[in-house]
Amino acid sequence: MSKSDLVCDTSLLLYLDHIGQVHLLPALFESISVPETVVMELDAGRLLRPDTIDPRTLDWTTVPEALRLASEVEVH
Repeated sequence: MSKSDLVCDTSLLLYLDHIGQVHLLPALFESISVPETVVMELDAGRLLRPDTIDPRTLDWTTVPEALRLASEVEVH
């Protein structure tokens, strides 16, 4: 059985980390992407709970660059 790709949300990372099972993700999925908005939510969570998971520290996650805002795009 081939592995699928995963786009991870905040709840999945928080709850798996809380129960000590976040290591299951790379065993189950080929690639794991964490959207920038999820990273920002977790950053905000660390203000209240410093032990909140930081997906940037996991060597098996990818945090894709955020899309450029429409105001940053040059229109011709």
